[in-house]
Amino acid sequence: MSVTETKAAHTPGPWTFRVERDATEHSSARFFVDGPAATGRGRWVLAETKALPPSALNEAEANAHLIAAAPDLLAVARRFLEMYDDVRNSVGPSVRAAIDQAERAIANAEGRS
Repeated sequence: MSVTETKAAHTPGPWTFRVERDATEHSSARFFVDGPAATGRGRWVLAETKALPPSALNEAEANAHLIAAAPDLLAVARRFLEMYDDVRNSVGPSVRAAIDQAERAIANAEGRS
Protein backbone atom coordinates (compact mmCIF):
# COMPACT_ATOMS: atom_id res chain seq x y z
CA MET A 1 0.00 0.00 0.00
CA SER A 2 1.52 3.34 -1.01
CA VAL A 3 1.66 6.39 1.23
CA THR A 4 -1.34 7.96 -0.50
CA GLU A 5 -3.38 4.74 -0.25
CA THR A 6 -3.01 4.48 3.53
CA LYS A 7 -6.42 4.95 5.12
CA ALA A 8 -6.42 7.65 7.78
CA ALA A 9 -7.71 6.50 11.15
CA HIS A 10 -7.75 10.03 12.56
CA THR A 11 -10.54 12.59 12.37
CA PRO A 12 -10.38 14.13 8.91
CA GLY A 13 -9.49 17.78 8.54
CA PRO A 14 -9.83 20.57 8.53
CA TRP A 15 -8.96 21.02 12.16
CA THR A 16 -9.47 24.52 13.51
CA PHE A 17 -7.92 26.55 16.29
CA ARG A 18 -10.13 28.26 18.87
CA VAL A 19 -9.35 30.23 22.02
CA GLU A 20 -11.43 30.94 25.12
CA ARG A 21 -10.07 33.68 27.31
CA ASP A 22 -11.01 34.03 30.96
CA ALA A 23 -12.96 37.28 31.26
CA THR A 24 -11.85 37.78 34.86
CA GLU A 25 -8.20 36.82 34.49
CA HIS A 26 -6.44 38.21 31.41
CA SER A 27 -3.42 35.95 31.82
CA SER A 28 -5.55 32.82 31.49
CA ALA A 29 -6.76 31.16 28.32
CA ARG A 30 -7.69 27.73 27.00
CA PHE A 31 -6.81 26.79 23.44
CA PHE A 32 -8.83 24.20 21.54
CA VAL A 33 -8.43 22.25 18.33
CA ASP A 34 -11.77 21.25 16.84
CA GLY A 35 -12.51 18.77 14.09
CA PRO A 36 -15.64 17.60 12.29
CA ALA A 37 -17.85 15.35 14.37
CA ALA A 38 -18.14 11.76 13.19
CA THR A 39 -21.90 12.22 13.05
CA GLY A 40 -21.46 14.90 10.38
CA ARG A 41 -23.12 17.44 12.65
CA GLY A 42 -21.13 20.04 14.49
CA ARG A 43 -17.55 19.82 15.71
CA TRP A 44 -15.67 17.85 18.35
CA VAL A 45 -12.89 19.08 20.58
CA LEU A 46 -9.85 17.07 19.51
CA ALA A 47 -7.31 18.73 21.79
CA GLU A 48 -7.06 21.34 24.49
CA THR A 49 -3.94 23.12 25.70
CA LYS A 50 -3.68 25.33 28.74
CA ALA A 51 -0.97 27.55 30.10
CA LEU A 52 0.17 26.33 33.49
CA PRO A 53 1.82 28.55 34.66
CA PRO A 54 0.35 31.60 32.86
CA SER A 55 3.85 32.51 31.67
CA ALA A 56 3.53 29.57 29.24
CA LEU A 57 0.54 31.14 27.46
CA ASN A 58 2.42 31.70 24.17
CA GLU A 59 3.74 28.14 24.17
CA ALA A 60 0.28 26.66 24.84
CA GLU A 61 -1.17 28.71 21.98
CA ALA A 62 1.64 27.66 19.62
CA ASN A 63 1.08 24.00 20.57
CA ALA A 64 -2.63 24.28 19.70
CA HIS A 65 -1.82 25.89 16.33
CA LEU A 66 0.66 23.07 15.56
CA ILE A 67 -1.90 20.42 16.49
CA ALA A 68 -4.53 22.12 14.30
CA ALA A 69 -2.11 22.02 11.35
CA ALA A 70 -1.42 18.28 11.75
CA PRO A 71 -3.75 16.99 8.99
CA ASP A 72 -2.29 19.47 6.49
CA LEU A 73 1.29 18.66 7.50
CA LEU A 74 0.59 14.93 7.15
CA ALA A 75 -0.89 15.50 3.68
CA VAL A 76 2.19 17.49 2.62
CA ALA A 77 4.54 14.78 3.91
CA ARG A 78 2.61 12.13 2.00
CA ARG A 79 2.65 14.25 -1.16
CA PHE A 80 6.41 14.80 -0.79
CA LEU A 81 7.00 11.04 -0.62
CA GLU A 82 4.72 10.47 -3.59
CA MET A 83 6.71 13.00 -5.64
CA TYR A 84 10.03 11.33 -4.83
CA ASP A 85 8.87 7.71 -4.90
CA ASP A 86 10.27 6.95 -8.37
CA VAL A 87 13.64 8.63 -7.81
CA ARG A 88 14.31 7.91 -4.15
CA ASN A 89 17.43 5.84 -4.91
CA SER A 90 18.95 8.35 -7.31
CA VAL A 91 18.76 11.55 -5.23
CA GLY A 92 21.52 13.14 -3.19
CA PRO A 93 22.06 12.58 0.54
CA SER A 94 20.19 15.71 1.67
CA VAL A 95 17.05 14.75 -0.27
CA ARG A 96 17.37 11.14 0.93
CA ALA A 97 17.58 12.42 4.52
CA ALA A 98 14.41 14.48 3.95
CA ILE A 99 12.65 11.40 2.53
CA ASP A 100 13.70 9.35 5.58
CA GLN A 101 12.51 12.13 7.90
CA ALA A 102 9.14 12.33 6.12
CA GLU A 103 8.72 8.55 6.37
CA ARG A 104 9.45 8.66 10.12
CA ALA A 105 7.03 11.57 10.63
CA ILE A 106 4.25 9.75 8.77
CA ALA A 107 4.88 6.54 10.74
CA ASN A 108 4.75 8.56 13.96
CA ALA A 109 1.49 10.26 12.92
CA GLU A 110 -0.02 6.87 12.06
CA GLY A 111 1.10 5.29 15.35
CA ARG A 112 3.61 2.98 13.67
CA SER A 113 6.74 4.21 15.42
